Amino acid sequence: MRTLFLVALFCNILVSSCYTNKINEVALGDHYKYTFELENEHSSQMDFEDSTIRVSFDITDKSIRFILINKAGESIEISWNDATIALSEKPNPVIHNGIKYNNRFDSMRPTILAAGDTIKESVIPAFKVYQNTTHMHDFYGSHTYAEGPWKVADLLISWDYKDEKARKAIHQLVGSKIELVLPIGGTNNKEFGYRFSFKVKGVQCITCKGDTAQPR
Repeated sequence: MRTLFLVALFCNILVSSCYTNKINEVALGDHYKYTFELENEHSSQMDFEDSTIRVSFDITDKSIRFILINKAGESIEISWNDATIALSEKPNPVIHNGIKYNNRFDSMRPTILAAGDTIKESVIPAFKVYQNTTHMHDFYGSHTYAEGPWKVADLLISWDYKDEKARKAIHQLVGSKIELVLPIGGTNNKEFGYRFSFKVKGVQCITCKGDTAQPR
């Protein structure tokens, strides 16, 4: 009897979850995926290499992920406090792996890589991390409370909310750029300042059907 109860409970949770996900999909509309190209000198597609580093990038809906290898022959240091991501030409501070969301605007320790070391990282603009807020009015005045789970907004518009203006805005992003500034220093105060420029090559609706699913 207990086994049947647990099975029934699990099925009920599964159906409820699927129903909730379906509602969310309807509310968000169709989902779009961008393709990018790294425009830096010494780069190919989404890879970059010089005498100091070799790095491969992958841009998701919410973050810029990369694998970086130190080729310098000495230790190098990534200064996260000076790193930025520019969306629409406006640079924004970032957070990286291991930083708690509630500490997103605090100072961050640099990452030190010994010669030959490899690091896997992910960066997002700090302002894209948020919680839902509740506004309340009482005898003592107005109050705003943050509550619920932490969320990360998309780097670029990824859902059209079944709105034609949103669809147009998504396609107009083709040709725009995202820039990542990654300050890297070596011994003897040697600086290797890197500015990576990613151009939006195209966009494709990955949930549409028919002609609207074609890449542009």
